[in-house]
Amino acid sequence: MCGRFSLAPYEDLAGRYSIPGLPQPEPRYNISPAQDVLCILPDGRFENMFWGVRPYGRSLINARIETVKEKAMFSRLVEDRRCLVPATGFYEWDSKKHPHLFHVNDGEVFSMAALYTDRKEVIILTRESEDPVKDIHPRMPCIIERERESEWFNSSVDDALSSIGSSPPLERLAVGKAVNDVKNEGPDLIRPVNTLDSF
Repeated sequence: MCGRFSLAPYEDLAGRYSIPGLPQPEPRYNISPAQDVLCILPDGRFENMFWGVRPYGRSLINARIETVKEKAMFSRLVEDRRCLVPATGFYEWDSKKHPHLFHVNDGEVFSMAALYTDRKEVIILTRESEDPVKDIHPRMPCIIERERESEWFNSSVDDALSSIGSSPPLERLAVGKAVNDVKNEGPDLIRPVNTLDSF
């Protein structure tokens, strides 16, 4: 699953997504469900949306890519409500509840595939984990490589889903337990720790 992620400083997010009017967001190191997240939409649009879709009084933060076409709640969204959620890392917890940060190339921005609703809610798509995530958790966010992002927006449903290939190479860092509390923020959360000393 994907239940926490970061969007740390990035010098030119507007250039990264070719959206001239995209404001540079404040760095965030502990983005959590039920918060607003930046979403990149087709045709150079962007929107801050609530992370979590709330059917039947409960909030869903992830949807499985394997079943998104078949589930009534998501089948319409995958047709014409696709978006990207920028991130510089995501967190997963191992069996001993130790948090780990997964990132690409020393903090490069990557895009997580997501769907959004008319109510400005967003849900992040997940897939079976690959290395090195699978050693920690069986699910991970669907990361779309930069050169295939337009395919995610502009293709048929089947082609869009197939644009989610293997994830880019990820690095794993053990980080401190301060990230467990959604109230905590700041760059200290992504600093690596020695698990033998810190847990």
